[in-house]
Amino acid sequence: MPDMTGLGKVSTLDRFAHSMKVLQRIWGSLTLDGRTEAVKVALDQELVAASIPPLEGVTTIPAKKHPASFDYKTWKVTLRREFLEGSTVGDEDAADLCGTLAHEIRHGEQQFLTARVLAAKGQSAAEIHVTLKGLYMPVATQAVARKLKGLAGAELAYARRMHTALVTDRQITDILDQDTGYAELDAARERGATVLEGLRRRPPTVSIEEARATCRELRDRIEDVLLKYKIYRQFPTEADSHDVGAGAKLAFQEIE
Repeated sequence: MPDMTGLGKVSTLDRFAHSMKVLQRIWGSLTLDGRTEAVKVALDQELVAASIPPLEGVTTIPAKKHPASFDYKTWKVTLRREFLEGSTVGDEDAADLCGTLAHEIRHGEQQFLTARVLAAKGQSAAEIHVTLKGLYMPVATQAVARKLKGLAGAELAYARRMHTALVTDRQITDILDQDTGYAELDAARERGATVLEGLRRRPPTVSIEEARATCRELRDRIEDVLLKYKIYRQFPTEADSHDVGAGAKLAFQEIE
């Protein structure tokens, strides 16, 4: 694993992985709220060590579509509740959780460093809030207070790359966020369910030709989603966060 900057440093990933290993060991003694709070403590420890504002909270949502997400507008991490349920958590699930959390808070670092670059360019907290599409105001205020103080070398270069991705190329990011192909896939799935029901009727109300056409449409929609996700993964902020998440998962797996 290459040594990255900030939350992607090998030493940071190792420390976070050990915190998550401790949580795994005491898992059964904690309530759901206790596990949620322990996750926040572990995340805040790394954020503060990297000079990033701590989280406003960690929340859970049952059956969340995506395993986790970081909301830069509220400065919170939201987890699929099922991640934290159960009296025990196995090594693979715990490693996945470790990687997922590291991935999400890397997005927070990307936002904060971009805000600091904007502050150095002369933007006020209110202007940064607008430029970054609603960045949590207290975080924007801290960015103005710090500007680029303490950043140099690889860390400064990284901050500027994130500024390019989140500001200069913002239109590309927005397109990738909005055009995922999921809505079209969901619609095709609903049509497929209707066609399947028609095939099962006696006598069938749907022809074999209609069923085959529906299958082709579903395959096309799946391929479209996979292609768009592949493109999305290549965008700098996502590629970087996935690298950090993969590094955290690997660090967890290597703990004896």
